[in-house]
Amino acid sequence: GITASSGTSANININNNTISVTGGGTTQAVTGIDNAIGSTAASNTVNINNNIITGGYPTMTTGSWRGINNGANPTTINVNNNSVQDVALPASTTTGTFTGISNSGLSTLNMNFNTVKNITLPGTGAFTGISNSAGIITTLNIRGNNILNNTKTSTGTMNLLSVGAPATPATVTISNDTITGNKINGGAAACTINCILQTGTSFYSVNNCLISNNFINSMSGTAVATINGYSNQGANQVESIYNNTISNLFVSGTSSGQHLIRGITNNTGAGSTRNVYGNTIF
Repeated sequence: GITASSGTSANININNNTISVTGGGTTQAVTGIDNAIGSTAASNTVNINNNIITGGYPTMTTGSWRGINNGANPTTINVNNNSVQDVALPASTTTGTFTGISNSGLSTLNMNFNTVKNITLPGTGAFTGISNSAGIITTLNIRGNNILNNTKTSTGTMNLLSVGAPATPATVTISNDTITGNKINGGAAACTINCILQTGTSFYSVNNCLISNNFINSMSGTAVATINGYSNQGANQVESIYNNTISNLFVSGTSSGQHLIRGITNNTGAGSTRNVYGNTIF
């Protein structure tokens, strides 16, 4: 892979690469592109664009496989038009995790037109498609991303698009993202799919997203399955959710548990203003 680690306030361009990275251990972290250059903002920009990342980790047990990770804090971060796809993970594992594209940098962030597709993660470890975990961002744009046809073969959690918790007064726009064909093949323990998840206190606009045909199979015993199309677990200042299509979210199996399937679910945070209109849910 590519590891970029030295250059405090530098600009960096990691663009137009085709990378195949395969781990040979069991507990280590394997990453396709890992950037820490530009760690201090000084009118500098980190560009990670137009990369194709594949590979595998056939011996992973408790390790992790990540496609793209940015931990730098420049003025602007652009992570656009990347594809993480067709990663070969082991047929069985314990708590190994997969993350397609992640950011923890505290900057203006654009994560647009990326694709995470055709990944199968075994075991109970977490599957994360595209995520931002930074808490202080001026502007966050997550637009036109595709998270398609990914599978967890055992119980646990899939967070397909996880926005994190940008704090006020950040402005967050999530628009024209497509999340479809993702599934958990569950069992006798709890399973959760969050198609879009956010936990912040910012100003949010979530619009024109397509969420469809995501499901949890083979639930048994009394285990409970939960699928959320859009889940807000924060207390936003203003949140506008409009013109989204959410369809065909379902749970199957023999479990007698009380499953939860929700198109849009909101926290009842004090002081929040919500505008919810023009959505199609079926």
